[in-house]
Amino acid sequence: AHPEVSVVLQANPVEIESDTEQRPIYSRDALARRIARVRARVEESGLNGLLGTYPENRRYLSGFTGHDQPPLDTAGFLIIGPRDVCLVTDGRYGIQAGRELMPDLDLTYVVHDGKFLATVMEQINNRGVKNLGFETAHLLHMWWSQLGQELSGVELKPLKGVVETIRAIKDEDEMAVIRRAISISDKA
Repeated sequence: AHPEVSVVLQANPVEIESDTEQRPIYSRDALARRIARVRARVEESGLNGLLGTYPENRRYLSGFTGHDQPPLDTAGFLIIGPRDVCLVTDGRYGIQAGRELMPDLDLTYVVHDGKFLATVMEQINNRGVKNLGFETAHLLHMWWSQLGQELSGVELKPLKGVVETIRAIKDEDEMAVIRRAISISDKA
């Protein structure tokens, strides 16, 4: 016979005291400026949409902090259309997306109820995107291949570093997050 083992899990005091769930990580103004800058870069490339698949870029542009493990990061694909931004995510992140996204910035989300990529394609079509850029360094070949085969009437164009070059220059919201992280680290 094996002795019975019980484990008591206690919450991390830092998480209990954290106020990150009460407030978004980035301000509305910062997100609006970022989206506008990315849209301008996408339009300069002759495109009218971007499929964002890199988790750090997704968070930077939407404020959504959900994260899954690569290479099949299904926490979300971000579709930046001509007029709005849509996050396609799975059921594990629906509540979180509802809390973190700002609908007044035309940031919406859709929880897929079956095939992830089919929902992504549906949302691309719903936005009238005909020339779609995608993050070539972050989209799995199998998904790119399926998009190319099944997304009729949409031209796909690989883009590299569009969001990253904008992210390289830190805005005031990012500086505040960095200062807060330093403060937390100093207290540890």
